[in-house]
Amino acid sequence: MSVTCLDMCDRVTINVTFTSKACENMKTRSTVIVYKEEDMYIAECPEIGTVDQGETIEQAIAGVTEATQLIKK
Repeated sequence: MSVTCLDMCDRVTINVTFTSKACENMKTRSTVIVYKEEDMYIAECPEIGTVDQGETIEQAIAGVTEATQLIKK
């Protein structure tokens, strides 16, 4: 995954497929909005209400993915 246009714009909206921890065959697509605040990247899934941060875009997306999977469990 490569989301590099954050250098040129404020926010990036991507679609992420979440796999349920309880059932590997259960997958849902949700929107994740990624933006930079100071020295951290913030990723939020507005449909579920989960938010996480990371030093890289990938870390932020991985964190919000894990949080969303736990809520959907």
